[in-house]
Amino acid sequence: MRRARTLTLIVAVPVFAACSVGKITGEVDGDLVPAFNTGIVYEANQLTADDDVVAVAAFYTFGGGCDLVAEQMDVKADGIRGLVDGKDVEKLIDDVKAFEDDNMPEDYWAAYVILAGENENDIEDDFKIDDGDETAVLVCHHTGGVDAPREEPQAALLPDYGAAFFKDSNRDCFVANEGEVRVSLYDGKSISLVAEVELVDADDDDAGEVELGALAAHCPATESAVDGLLEEASDLVAADGAAGGNDSCQFANDGECDHPGVGTGACEDGTDISDC
Repeated sequence: MRRARTLTLIVAVPVFAACSVGKITGEVDGDLVPAFNTGIVYEANQLTADDDVVAVAAFYTFGGGCDLVAEQMDVKADGIRGLVDGKDVEKLIDDVKAFEDDNMPEDYWAAYVILAGENENDIEDDFKIDDGDETAVLVCHHTGGVDAPREEPQAALLPDYGAAFFKDSNRDCFVANEGEVRVSLYDGKSISLVAEVELVDADDDDAGEVELGALAAHCPATESAVDGLLEEASDLVAADGAAGGNDSCQFANDGECDHPGVGTGACEDGTDISDC
């Protein structure tokens, strides 16, 4: 899983629609994005190995997302726990897909803004994506429950921002590789963002220049569920290490998985455990 500081970010402020909490202007890979009706913010400090505050602002085109996303994260955590217990991977992926098919909209967009700093005061600031600031932005279009292959369960068992480009036939994700984000308010209970960014796809091809303006409120349920999910992911890494995995690869701890089949393939399987 990449550390938060290695990702990329997006946000800017237009006039809000009556019931929306945010809106993207401009096209994402040729598509217009509907207004966002859910905006939640929570801290997920385990996303970085450093002793930083990491704020995740998540926006969805459906309503009532606080409890729904928390339930989704709990199901994903159950799946990771199942991996630790040696359960069948395909069954665990199917469990997540069944939940999403039954509970999530068939077609929706999500945008994520990840910001890191030494303390909460550092989050209320301006960030440059291409200057190495600790910030990231991701926009994903979901067209059904997760459809991930058995050999790449990360797309099913991790949040979008933890596995953006792992294979999922029902999802397309785009990250910002240039631009800036302006955070006018962050107090742990709410966040207000403004950003202008350029997006690229998994092949680093242009996916459009967009602006996102958004507001989000703290969601304790999602924060608790994400904490649990990240703890399960840490346990899985520890279990892999106990089974003989290690970080002997020369590219270990660079924020990118280098195992064959699930990463760059630059290292032998089991030698880049912390990143994979």
